[in-house]
Amino acid sequence: MDKRSLPFPGFGTLREASRGGHRCEGVLPKAAYGEAMRYCYEDAEEKLWITNDEYVSQVNFCPYCGHKAKVEAEQ
Repeated sequence: MDKRSLPFPGFGTLREASRGGHRCEGVLPKAAYGEAMRYCYEDAEEKLWITNDEYVSQVNFCPYCGHKAKVEAEQ
């Protein structure tokens, strides 16, 4: 299965969501419950998001490469 075609809540698919620019994929150790995060991407509104294919969270920096979000997460 092509993970780029997986649905993302409120964003369509990863392929559609990452049209904004930045996209990183990292491999982290898995615990009994799976990975905490897998992808980091920038959406069309220049917000930066991380996901594990199940949950999505907005972040200010990419945890893999340090890329800074152009639009910061609201507190």
